[in-house]
Amino acid sequence: MRNADFGMRQLLKRQQGVSIIAAIFIITILAFMGVMFVSLIGTGSFTAVNDFQSTQALYLAEGGLEYGKEFLRPYSNWYALTTDPVNVATDQALGAGSFTTTINFPATSLSNNLGGGAGNTTIKVRTTNKFPSTFPFFIKIDGEYVSCTASTATTFTCNRAQLNSTIANHFAGATVLPVLNLSLNITNTDTTIRFTGDSSKFLLRGTLNIDDSINGDEEITYSGIQTTPSLAFTGCQRGQNGTTAVAHTASNGDSTTSAYITSIQSTKEAFVNSTGSVSGLNVQRVVSDVADQQ
Repeated sequence: MRNADFGMRQLLKRQQGVSIIAAIFIITILAFMGVMFVSLIGTGSFTAVNDFQSTQALYLAEGGLEYGKEFLRPYSNWYALTTDPVNVATDQALGAGSFTTTINFPATSLSNNLGGGAGNTTIKVRTTNKFPSTFPFFIKIDGEYVSCTASTATTFTCNRAQLNSTIANHFAGATVLPVLNLSLNITNTDTTIRFTGDSSKFLLRGTLNIDDSINGDEEITYSGIQTTPSLAFTGCQRGQNGTTAVAHTASNGDSTTSAYITSIQSTKEAFVNSTGSVSGLNVQRVVSDVADQQ
């Protein structure tokens, strides 16, 4: 009988030991789960706050975008503005933060009439901002190409009637466009268009025109400008604004047998860029859009 009682006590002790281990294991699991739940709640709250602040910054940037477009509305000739880019607003307060808005233009305009005589080599314009700073380079006024050899803030010194174009009279307000060289032949389906030259005056996203007296002019929209591995307009949509997508031959210094690239001509455009910032926080969003002056 005593042996049975002793065995029973030993069994109870072993069971108590197992129960203590199980209890410790359960407590450990519950503690771990508690820590995980707290961490998940903290991460969720942090993500929610970040999303909220990012949305605030986006709305601020969009407000700046509309502010920039409204700035342009009163002007009848955007290319008559004398600065490029135009700093429309810097840290303009709005709601929970502020926005900074700038506008870029792909062209300028003549500020005076330009006679058709070969000796008229000084071209007066509204601004030479963002045109190339190295010479020579081409510009186009109506149907005439000219080669620029020097510039001031408001003038170009040029050789007239280049690339087999014809010298002509041009009136104040005429659009003055930068010109790039098409560096490789393209087919009618290519969506990457390689070029040589300085694209500073071209919009980061917009519309270009390929001047091609052989195959026909073509307007093309593009979504970006790459610098590596080669200079090129990317994301091109061919045959826009009623024109036809055709093959074009790379520039070779003769506009009668090859093509050149200018910014849009059928309408006037501007590139509006806006950065929204939430007050007191390192949270920013950037939005941009091309505004059309019909």
